[in-house]
Amino acid sequence: MIGGGIYTLAGVILGVAGPLAWISLVLGSVLALITVRSYFILTRKIDAGGVPVTYLVQKRHRNLAGVLAWWLILVYVLAIGVYSFTFGHYLGRALALPEPVIGLVIAGLLASLALLNIVGIKEPAGVQITAVWIELLMLTALAAWGFWHWNPTNLTRGAPGGSVWGILNGMAATFIAFEGFEMIAYDHRELRAPKRIMSKGLAAAVIAVGLAYALVTVGAASLVGADVLIKQKENALAVAGQKAAGNIGLIFVTVAACFSAASAVNATLFSVSRLARSSAERRLMPGIFARCNRKRCPYYSIIFLAIVSAPLAAMGSLDLLVETASLAFLLLFSFVNALTYTGTKSHDVLSLTGAIAAAAAAVMVGGRLFSTYPLVLCCFVGICIIVAIAFYATRALGRRRRGFISVRTEPAREGRGL
Repeated sequence: MIGGGIYTLAGVILGVAGPLAWISLVLGSVLALITVRSYFILTRKIDAGGVPVTYLVQKRHRNLAGVLAWWLILVYVLAIGVYSFTFGHYLGRALALPEPVIGLVIAGLLASLALLNIVGIKEPAGVQITAVWIELLMLTALAAWGFWHWNPTNLTRGAPGGSVWGILNGMAATFIAFEGFEMIAYDHRELRAPKRIMSKGLAAAVIAVGLAYALVTVGAASLVGADVLIKQKENALAVAGQKAAGNIGLIFVTVAACFSAASAVNATLFSVSRLARSSAERRLMPGIFARCNRKRCPYYSIIFLAIVSAPLAAMGSLDLLVETASLAFLLLFSFVNALTYTGTKSHDVLSLTGAIAAAAAAVMVGGRLFSTYPLVLCCFVGICIIVAIAFYATRALGRRRRGFISVRTEPAREGRGL
């Protein structure tokens, strides 16, 4: 969960919520906790991975499950785009690389991590653990230095005044900060103790992430000023690190940001490829996505995700990627909470609250996108519609072919006495 988000979202959320940005992160944590609970309830009901896709399949909503499976691939391509963008621009700033070279760096990152995932399961897990510990140590040091040099005036300098609307808008526009916990549902088959991890581990993770994001955002703003973080949002924490310890601080934060972004891309490639595999096994996606090597790795799925994500990360802008990805995840979590509400006999009120809250936040982000990037919002909606149409069309074509084959072969079988 602590991926590339904090390194790029600190400036973005301060630019929306101002000095009360930490409250936006607390509200995001609450909504994420409600959604964690919904994922756990649905996974426990079916005792299988791939929620919510597999849940819909078991409830005999195959068409909806197929559309959702393809839509989730689109959602995670956006997430990979955000994390890859962070990696490229932090490294690019440290090395003074031009934009075309940053694009090549992003492509190289995705190619390397795809290869690492294809090699086997243990290697990516080791990389993930190492990267998380490194970035946690760096973030802790940066936040502590900011609070040690506490300057409340810097929190408001160049930032909008705190307001209820700003807090809610900040939470909605940067909700991708909490993306990641739901991928454990896709890794169900790989876990040794899925019930314990989903019931206790994920809740603790959400709380830890919300706390870390809030402390780092406030500490960095106290150190260099909110106006600097907002202006340098692509490299916000690198600026704070340089302020704290000169070029050494810049190097340390850049290393942490690169490890963080790489770990987020690695985790997403790993988990989403498993989602594609389980969907393909249920004939919701092409069978090629279910093919695995001797390491049980769905390599075609990983290669597809890396290839599609690279141009998006190389050519997109930060605000565009963050807000579009946040919109997508808010819609997803609203759907999962609503599914939990309708799927429980007691009609769980907490899940209903999560569904309504996530839907309202999605409307807010959609409104921001419409006012700033109307063409992008139209493209996002259009792609979602195309995905649904393409799935239904290919499914109908597959039925016709199967029907044609059965008509041609059935008489022949009867003639042979079969």
